[in-house]
Amino acid sequence: MSSGDARPVGSSFSPLDQKLHLGTEGYSPIVLRKAVRQAGKALSFQEASDDLGELLQVSICPSHLFKLAERIGREWASARDADVQAFRTGRLAADYAQAPVVATVMVDGGRVQTRAEDSGRGVVSPAWREIKVACCQTLSSRVSATDPQPEPPRKFLDPVQAARLAAEMKSHGAAATGRAAKEAATLKLQPKPRRRKAKRGPRKLVRTVVASMVNSEDFGWQVAAEVQRRGLDRAQRKGYICDGQKYN
Repeated sequence: MSSGDARPVGSSFSPLDQKLHLGTEGYSPIVLRKAVRQAGKALSFQEASDDLGELLQVSICPSHLFKLAERIGREWASARDADVQAFRTGRLAADYAQAPVVATVMVDGGRVQTRAEDSGRGVVSPAWREIKVACCQTLSSRVSATDPQPEPPRKFLDPVQAARLAAEMKSHGAAATGRAAKEAATLKLQPKPRRRKAKRGPRKLVRTVVASMVNSEDFGWQVAAEVQRRGLDRAQRKGYICDGQKYN
């Protein structure tokens, strides 16, 4: 579902709106898509609003940006739920007639910080909750009779780079403290080994992402519907990448 399709039933549009594919707010699909994307990436709607003004020269106040992101999010969720229902009843058709050559589905979980719903402005009852994410993508790659990379990536075999990665993971993306900070500072002073030119690997073509905080059973149906919609199950070569969690 594209942002340009986000129009409520029964709304009236001028001929110019229809020609330009403008939504109810008068933003083009590209501006609307970028606004919602930035609202999801920034730490706050104020920061997202400032980014849009600086990068796109588009002025959208934080409160209006919040309403935009919430509306588009509900519409995407409704479209996803409709796909799941159609899939479960055997009525979901693939959007693409031609099957992809290579497809992968990568599933993982994580934690997100949430607040109590319907509690007004401000953060009320903050808590950490589990989120499940599936990355569905098509690729272009050559068939090889042997393993193109029989050994782990070089950065995992290099003690200095492996320690740096471990320190970054230990800090959970924030400013490292204590021993992790000292390790990171020490490693930054050491010269990085010269990297060899990487061999050409698979090239990503199209990627869509399914993310939700529902239970694993419901999330499985969401991922299966996305796979069916994109025709990934019909790929000539395909892979499912995940860790050892039971629900995977």
